[in-house]
Formats: sequence, C-alpha cells, structure tokens
Amino acid sequence: MSGLSTPPEENNSRRNFIIGLIGLFTLPIAGWLYYRSRKNSPSTLGENIPVRIAGQSHSSGHLLRDQSIQQQMPVELTKKVVIVGAGIAGLTAARSLTKAGIDDLLILEHESNSGGNSSSRSNRLGSYPLGAHYLPIPDISYAPLKEFLEANKIIQGYNAQGVPLYNEEYLCFAPDERLYIHGLWQDGLVPQIGNSAETNQEIKRFLKKMDEFREAKSVTDNKFAFAIPVASSSKDPIYTTYDSYSMKEFMQREGYKSEELLWYVDYCCRDDYGTNISDTSAWAGIHYFAARRGVAANAERGDVLTWPQGNHFLVSCLEKEVKAEQRTGCLVYKINQDHNSCSVDFLDLQEKKLYRVHCEKIILATPQFINARLINNPERKTDLFSYAPWMVANMVVQAREEDKGAPLSWDNVIYKSPSLGYVNSSHQTLQQKHEHLIYTYYYAFSDMAPAEARKKMLAMSTDEWKELILKDLKRPHKQIAERIDNIEVWMWGHAMVRPVPGFITSEQRAAAARPIGRVHFAHSDLSGLSIFEEAFHQGIRAAEEIIHSI
Repeated sequence: MSGLSTPPEENNSRRNFIIGLIGLFTLPIAGWLYYRSRKNSPSTLGENIPVRIAGQSHSSGHLLRDQSIQQQMPVELTKKVVIVGAGIAGLTAARSLTKAGIDDLLILEHESNSGGNSSSRSNRLGSYPLGAHYLPIPDISYAPLKEFLEANKIIQGYNAQGVPLYNEEYLCFAPDERLYIHGLWQDGLVPQIGNSAETNQEIKRFLKKMDEFREAKSVTDNKFAFAIPVASSSKDPIYTTYDSYSMKEFMQREGYKSEELLWYVDYCCRDDYGTNISDTSAWAGIHYFAARRGVAANAERGDVLTWPQGNHFLVSCLEKEVKAEQRTGCLVYKINQDHNSCSVDFLDLQEKKLYRVHCEKIILATPQFINARLINNPERKTDLFSYAPWMVANMVVQAREEDKGAPLSWDNVIYKSPSLGYVNSSHQTLQQKHEHLIYTYYYAFSDMAPAEARKKMLAMSTDEWKELILKDLKRPHKQIAERIDNIEVWMWGHAMVRPVPGFITSEQRAAAARPIGRVHFAHSDLSGLSIFEEAFHQGIRAAEEIIHSI
C-alpha cells in the first residue's frame, strides 16, 4: 500500500488518468475495514461487547469510474489561493494568509470533517480524540505560536517575570500519568517499582544527560542543539551526526543497559513517532527529551495542555480565525500548472460533480505520498518518507474502583505492553463523578514494516481487534471485559512520518519543502516529526512563501 506508481504521461486521457489514481484514494482504510471485518472469528473474551470499525469510506475513489462523472465538463471556479488539506498545517496556512489580508481562499478536504489526525468524535458522554490529544507546555520563544495561544486565551496572562499563565481548564488535571508495573500502578511513567540500585542510577544518569542536551548550544551558530520547530535546531555536525544511527545504538554507545530504562525510551519513541528504539534516529530520540523548554507560572515543566476532544480543540481555534471557503468531502485528483496559471481538479463527493478551480497559488497541505500522485515531477523524490500505521480505539467503560496503587490518571500505560496504553478522555470534564468514562486506547505497529502492518490491519476482524485490546487491558483490569459497553476502532494507515536514521538530515526532506512553480507544500512530514508545533510551523512557512511572492 505504500508503493507509489509513476505519474501518467501528459497525453493520457482524463478517463485513464482518473482510473490510474483510484489506488491513491483507497488509502484511507478505516471505512473499508467496516465491511471487511464482518467476517466471524472465534472469540470468547468480551463476546457480547459490540465493536464498530469507523472511518472514511474507501468507495470515494471508485466514484471516479462512474461514466456519468467521467463525461462531465468540470464546473469552473476562481480563487486566489487553493489549500488542499484541512489538517493543522492547512488551517494554519489559511490563518496566516487571512491575517495578511489574503482571504480569497478555498480549502479542500477529502474527509467529511477537518482536522486530519487531530480529528475527534463525540457520543452521549462527550467528545474524544481520534488521534493527537495533547500539547506539551510550549516554548513561547517561537513568536507565531505565542501569538496563537494568546489570541485563543490559552495563555491568559503573564506573571511579573514574564512567564505565561495558562488557562487552568486546559492544563491536564491531576493525577496526570501512571504506569502499571509488577502488579501495581505507580505514579509517573519512568519505572520505579522493583528497580535495582544500579537501574535507578542508570535512569538518573540518562535523565541528566538529556538535561544537558536540552541546554546545549552550538558555538558555530549559537542555536540550541535540539529545538522546536526542528528548523530552529543547530546544524552543527557535532549534533546532526546523531541522525546517522539509531536511538538503540546511542543507548548502547552510552552504556545504558537496564531493561527498565530501555523500555521507557522505547515507549517514548513509539508514543511520539510510531517507531521503536531500533528504527528511531538517535537525533529524534534525543529531541523527544531535550527539545522542550516551555515553562508556565501555574504548571510544572513537562505538564501538558489537553482537552476531551484532544487537539481538535486547536483545530477549532484555527478555524475561528480563518476567512475562507471550506469544502469537505472533496476528492482532489489533479494539479495543473504552467508558467502563467494553475488549477486544481476535484470531485465533490456529495454532489458527484467535477470542479476545476483556477488560482494564482496552491498549497498542498497533504503528506508526500499523496503529493507524489498529484504532482507530475519525476525529479521530486519522496521515497525516504515512510509513515507509521496506528489504531485508536475509543470505548465506553463503566467507572469502578478496582485498581491497586496509584489512582486512574489521564494517561495510563502498561509496562512492556505492545500498546501505548489509554487516555481517560473524560479526565478533563468538570463533572466530579462519572458512571461511565471514555477510554482512548492507542496502538502503534512499531515492530513491523509499515506496509506489512497495514496489510495486517486490513486482515483483522472485529473479534480479533477486540481480543487484542481486551487481553492487553486485562493485565491491570481483571474485570475489564465486564465493564466495557462498546468499542469503536479507528484505523490510521499513514498516521505519522517516521524519523528513521538519516531522514532528518536528508537532502530529500529539505527538497520536498521547496515550491514547484506555483505549488507550495505544508505538512508536518516535511519537518520529520509529526507534532502540532511542526505542522503549525510548516503552515506558516508555506503561507509566508506566498505572501512574499504575490
């Protein structure tokens, strides 16, 4: 599924071109899984729990085969700028253009909703995330982010020392995180229970090393070695060399051997990048610990901002400030451009009509494997870009006291589990007592090649997903199968870019961000790390390219 076909020749007919593109638009696999997973497989664990595979239907691409659609002449539209993709990067670009006085914009989104992997849904209990669900206390030295947080009352003021005061409702409520290890829940995610003295000393040495990296600056360019956005990091070879080998090799070179520490670092890589310690660049692995220097007057370093709907709250903030026409359910299938003009061809999935939008500029706020199909440029290479598949399961759970040790927290992780644990998405609601909660369970297929993992995801039935989830959660929660009312599984075939060794410093990554004619690019994969701040930065960068050229 991750292979990219050669773009069609210019003299192909529209019909052949469209048929050649159908494979691209079957990539969102969640809707297809709903039908595929109806097959029965034996399961006794939680056999009465209903499971629903949710997501976008795979069938949208097949509409392009419809003869009545193929024979249409497209409806002609005109806009100054067209933005393809209504995720964080696309919406940030639209916000930046709006603030610069360029508001003759059209945003096209394939999904039925905006947000990309910061999407959310809701049920009778409230909202819950389908992907990204928090923002660590950010470094406000990045002025555009500071301005955004102030404009949306996330930062509500500053103390006498100029340190920001964050909206208390958005700061993660206590208790914030716990780890199930050796039969008990402990506070915090760094293993503590049952550690040897040698292990504790090694953990202490590792965290001290990461603190040193956090303060490290290059003498050649006076930049922090590791920063957010990535573009602000030092280019000094003394630091960039860490991208040439894996985080596992870094741990070996530094003499870190304890299984508890190695598990913790592996968990952190899987949690932020969808890659295990062997596949994560050492530069990216260190960046996870060393790049964040955000402080707050009313929170500790390392605290997070979070909402029941996850980062879809930030999506809503961006949309409030955007003056643009936004159309969802639109399948972009061709980009056209010459020296004097450009246009975007798309199919409105609801109307079943073809449109062509003539414009001065285009921003593709879409991942590179999609851009490769839309841009006919053989010189533009993107084969180094790879993407981690994820599964997110939201479940309605009866609230009961059955835990040993630390109480239910916002983030709940299981030691040596293949999953990333679960977030209590009801945690930020102001209601004190709940009869039911929403657990959002995360699973990254980090121990398989991405294409192999996507194939496995396609083959799994609802019963197999239920078995995987319940067996994992049964370790800390013996009666979990009796407490779950329902499970909704959401599949992300290409959830986030993988910062494998050599990728961050590659020329291919840098080249992919450069405009091609009138087409500009904005997506977090251009940073090499899939976090909110990077998508935000890429949206601003692409918008500024256009502002300076129009």
